[in-house]
Amino acid sequence: ESLAFAELRRRRGDAQKRLNKAKDLAAQRRTDLARRAAVKEAKECTLQEQKEDMAYKKDQYKSQKEDHLSKLASITDPYVAHINETSVARARQHSSLLASSSS
Repeated sequence: ESLAFAELRRRRGDAQKRLNKAKDLAAQRRTDLARRAAVKEAKECTLQEQKEDMAYKKDQYKSQKEDHLSKLASITDPYVAHINETSVARARQHSSLLASSSS
């Protein structure tokens, strides 16, 4: 009889061990799924932030480039301004000479 009880206790103990192991595995699976979901969500959030950051930087670059080009367009080269003034003065002088010689 004592062997039968020992066998019965061993079987109950084995059954309890299997049950505990199954519960542990299920808990590990739930934890793993939750962890994977959190990682996936964080990855998507990070990608979205990167896209927004890239769009912001692109807009900043475009506006900075436009500002730079508008400033470049408004800058006059002093040498060119001097040449233009000289050309205008020579043209006026030439036209006045032509007008006086034709009179």
